Amino acid sequence: MDKQKDKKKLLMTSFIIFIMFGSVLGYALIYVDNNDKTQTINYNNYDFVKNGDFWITYINDQPFLFEYLPKEVENIDFNAFAINKDKVYIAYNPLDLKQINAISFNKISAVLTAFSIQPIKACIINKCENLPLVNCDDKYPVIYFKNSSETKIYTNKNCIILEGNPNMAVDRLNFAFLGVIKWKIR
Repeated sequence: MDKQKDKKKLLMTSFIIFIMFGSVLGYALIYVDNNDKTQTINYNNYDFVKNGDFWITYINDQPFLFEYLPKEVENIDFNAFAINKDKVYIAYNPLDLKQINAISFNKISAVLTAFSIQPIKACIINKCENLPLVNCDDKYPVIYFKNSSETKIYTNKNCIILEGNPNMAVDRLNFAFLGVIKWKIR
């Protein structure tokens, strides 16, 4: 019975993520530039096409959206790490951030889902209604959004911590996951 409930939860979560990502992607792909000029930038043999406020690239025939080009975030260094689980919690502390930026959540979710990893929105402290409570000692990885004036990415136990500009940090992390920017070892 628990397996059936878990299957339903996974299916519903995947459906919601699909709808959220689809709406962001739909917005980006439907947007028409009045200048009718397509701007394309190549980075490490990946073409990024400007479409509205986003840059789009295709990897394995799947579109991925970015607000920043790789060149703009490549100097955000962090240690390589592996996610070898079937789900990842995407968490925040509501006393630090009011909520996770929806665009950031959708972008990281799209990349995780492309690798068959289920993203689950969560909370670091017991102040979020209807969200699971997680911490850096949990058995599943946690991508933890923190408020900061400096954008950086680092690990602490089982947490991947994204500080500062969430869209910039997520784009940098996604470029690494997708192989656009190689992992750097510090």
